Amino acid sequence: ESEINAGKAARYSLKRLSKDNIRDMSRSLAKATHASPLVVYGTILNQIESYDNMVEVMVEAQRFSNPLGLDVLGFCILSRLSGTSGGVNRNRLKEDGVNVSQWLQSLEAFAGAFFKRYPFVEFRGILAYLMRRLREGHVMELGVLGSLLKVAGGYSFADYSPAASLSVSQLEGRAGSFTLKRETMSFGIVEAMNPIATDSIKKVL
Repeated sequence: ESEINAGKAARYSLKRLSKDNIRDMSRSLAKATHASPLVVYGTILNQIESYDNMVEVMVEAQRFSNPLGLDVLGFCILSRLSGTSGGVNRNRLKEDGVNVSQWLQSLEAFAGAFFKRYPFVEFRGILAYLMRRLREGHVMELGVLGSLLKVAGGYSFADYSPAASLSVSQLEGRAGSFTLKRETMSFGIVEAMNPIATDSIKKVL
């Protein structure tokens, strides 16, 4: 019964969640996660996989969750990727057989933003899973690893085109420090990075 009530409370808060009332709805979500975190976070991830424009709001909505609850959310992300929850062996490609499925794209974006915002959450498990999948020749989860490195790790400059399309200043910048690479590869627009998240990823890798 408690899980049913927690699921109802989560769905109620998610339906009303927006940037205008995020503080109040975040408190409601935090209360629900205390009782049944797996149920609530499963509902949240279902919402994210269906609506990719909810990623930033959902990340910010976890501001009142306790550390244990955030670790559970990290576990739920891993479970979604591995297929142990939310459907087994879901198709990672769209029907065209070329593009990545919507649910996986949304999960990639959320994983990067989540671990950037909450760098103290344990993510060795998800990195170990990604490394194992790559060793086995499965590359569909490569986008998740890229999101962790670019968004959480601050290595957004690694996503740019081959050297042939770079200007002279960008090529010279690539030979410089980490900060210089970010400055020259972002065309003067540098996204805010979380140094704690960057250091955490460096230590794990």
